[in-house]
This record gives sequence, C-alpha cells and structure tokens, in this order.
Amino acid sequence: LGIEPSPSLRRVQQAVLSQDPALLSSAADEPARPALGGGGRSLPGIATRLVGRVAELDAARSALAASRLVTLVGPMGAGKTRLAMEVAHQRSAEVWFVAVEDLAAPTTVADAVLAVVAPTSRAADVTTGVVDALADSDGLLVLDGAEQRVEEVVEIATRLMKGCPALQLLVTSRTRSACRD
Repeated sequence: LGIEPSPSLRRVQQAVLSQDPALLSSAADEPARPALGGGGRSLPGIATRLVGRVAELDAARSALAASRLVTLVGPMGAGKTRLAMEVAHQRSAEVWFVAVEDLAAPTTVADAVLAVVAPTSRAADVTTGVVDALADSDGLLVLDGAEQRVEEVVEIATRLMKGCPALQLLVTSRTRSACRD
C-alpha cells in the first residue's frame, strides 16, 4: 500500500524478529487493563474510505494546526468519530484514542486515558500519571463521545492543556459544553 509503519510498530517488529524475551515476561507481569491499545498508536482501524468530507477534514486539520484543543460537535450519526479517526490516522506523530462513550463504571476517563498512554503505570493519582506520561509528548489524544462524561473530560483536558505544552486534544461531542477550544 506504500504506507510506512509507525516507529512503535517498527520497534515491536524488531523485538519479535530478535525474539526479545521481554515480550513474554512483560505480557505475563502486567495487570489486566481495558483493551484500549497503547504504545503511541491506539487507533481503531478504518474499514472504509472517507468520501465527500474534504472540507470538514481540511477544517479539522486547520483547526488543529491553529489550536491545541479542537472539539468536533454534531448530532449522533453525523460522522464526528469517523472524521476524528481520519484526522488521527493521517498524523505521523503518536496518537491515542479513547472511546469515552464506551466506558463502564467504575472506569473513569482518566483511568482509560492512562491505560492507553501508559499501560504499565503504577501512578497513585491517575490524573497526575496521565499528565506525567504525556508531559513531553507532541502527539494527539482523541477523546470520543465526550458528552457522556462532560465533567471528567473537562477535568482531564484542563490538566493536560496545563501540564503538556505540546500535546493536542481532539474531542468529539454531541454538545458544545464538553470542551471549548
């Protein structure tokens, strides 16, 4: 397809090819976490091509170029998630995806983000662990379905904007109150 694998995928491939024993021991030693991904590229796959959304895609990319926090707002079924995933898939930097709407209690948004960005973290304070894990990152964190947990999303976004000067957030929501740019 002419697509280059991400740096994290190349590292995993090299570890597999060299039969790195750390691959076996780390999987057995880690506690169970939500199956949300990790390692800098936690995006769900895209099964179809994005058709007819060139203007929206360009607008979303332009908004991210101008602001560290962008919220895609629209009614259910408008394609916010698909648009966010397309933007994220086109990035070469680290990208993490958290489906806020899929979280079941007692998992918090901060728990889910930490599971994605630092799956082996043992931080006593989860939000601080998230900020510490992303402090030096210039990647993109996608929080999908923020209207389901508005207060938690606003709290984690506020902390990340203050503590992670190069990190960008792309949030999808049915309501404008989730996060403001």
